[in-house]
This record gives sequence, structure tokens and C-alpha cells, in this order.
Amino acid sequence: MKIKEFIKTGLAKTPKECISEAKRYYENAETIRKSIPIKDNTYTDIKSLQKACGIGYLACLFAIDGFLMSKGVAGSQLPTSIEGYWDMLEKYAHRNGRLTRELTVAY
Repeated sequence: MKIKEFIKTGLAKTPKECISEAKRYYENAETIRKSIPIKDNTYTDIKSLQKACGIGYLACLFAIDGFLMSKGVAGSQLPTSIEGYWDMLEKYAHRNGRLTRELTVAY
């Protein structure tokens, strides 16, 4: 099954900018998550929880973009699908199976 690709426009140009964006997205996700009421160990607002999870996932992708750019991948060659991310991590982080597993969990 082919996952729909997304277009990256106007995004970070350097690894440092990618990591900065990843941190910003992560903090936004945490802020949203912490604002959701919990009843009986269950989040009560599913829509807000989904929003926080989506933003957290994007933070993960930004962090991986920063990693890939630090390994010499040009911004125009960054992946645009989850399959692309898995392929790039296999190529550039082949000794770090944990990173690939964590991306799979986030996905």
C-alpha cells in the first residue's frame, strides 16, 4: 500500500533549524496534551489528543530531517513519505535500529 506523499515547502533549511522546529512542535504537542482532562486514567477529549499526537509525529519527522541533513542529505532530497523515511534511516542509520523502531512506534 502506497502512503500518500506530502509536500515540504518553506521548511527548515539547516539541521539546526530542523531540530529547533522539532522542539517547538514537541512543546506545542505537550502543551495540548497537558491541557486535556483525564478521567479514570483516560483522556476525555479525543479530538485534542489526536491533534497532540499528530503534532508530536511531525516533531519526530523534523528531528529525523535534522539528522539526515547532518549526514549530508540535501533539503530537496528529504523523504516525503513514511516509506521514504524508513529507507533513508536504513541507509544513514543502519546501525541504529532503535531509531527506526521509534519512528515506527510514532507512525
